[in-house]
Amino acid sequence: MALTKADVVDLALFIAASSGKTKIFKLVHREVFETTQGPELKTFLERDNKSTILHKAVLSRNYWLSHEIAVRHPHLIIEDDGDEMR
Repeated sequence: MALTKADVVDLALFIAASSGKTKIFKLVHREVFETTQGPELKTFLERDNKSTILHKAVLSRNYWLSHEIAVRHPHLIIEDDGDEMR
């Protein structure tokens, strides 16, 4: 299976959020938002199973990062995950 650049960036963003790696998350997040606009942006914020970067940050108990994501992407606050939990 060949990964595209978007797949690698998406993977890096979710791994950084889920493992609580704040500095790496900020670096990848900044790169994504400097190069991606419009509907394509959703692919970096939400997975096919409805899990979002906010869900991952909360589950990693990195509440500072969770707050940063919620402030930058308030629409993710109301998103349900794959288990229909907010």
